[in-house]
Amino acid sequence: MVGKILLIGLGELGFHILQELAHRPTVGKIIAADINPEAEGKVNNAIYTAAHLGLYPDIEFRRMDLFDVRGTTEILREEKPSVICNATVLQSWWVYHLLPEKIVSRLNEAGIGPQLPFHLTLTYKLMQAVKQSGIESRVVNCSYPDVVNPVLDKIGLAPTCGGGNIDLTIPGIKQLVSRELGYL
Repeated sequence: MVGKILLIGLGELGFHILQELAHRPTVGKIIAADINPEAEGKVNNAIYTAAHLGLYPDIEFRRMDLFDVRGTTEILREEKPSVICNATVLQSWWVYHLLPEKIVSRLNEAGIGPQLPFHLTLTYKLMQAVKQSGIESRVVNCSYPDVVNPVLDKIGLAPTCGGGNIDLTIPGIKQLVSRELGYL
């Protein structure tokens, strides 16, 4: 049984993670946190859909503003989660694709530079709060971990591990290789 999980960020990715956790009977209490109080509706949705499967997860919503490091530190001390899953971002990766094509092309030429601040900022604030809280939680960062985690490691604030980016390509690679080798 996994103890208490604190999931921060209930956007698209965070909501998918919440749904997945809600459908796992081996997960203990889930604290789902977001800056937007309207995200509590997503918690209710996860509880409701789990109930259709005969599951009744212990999920609670907390409002959390990662820019408020002191307030986040207090919540971490109070909740003492076993695992913290960070799914926060200031701007989704796809938003800049709504700009005119010429600008999108220039941004793409810049590589990871334009994206990094949107993913690094909130994770940095979270890791400051984790350090200040003194809790012994494992932190899974799902916000551009292939880049964010090594950057934070340079200043002693690295999450325990990452989930996403390169990891997301592995199933596709496995499927392609299996098809090429005649296993599918």
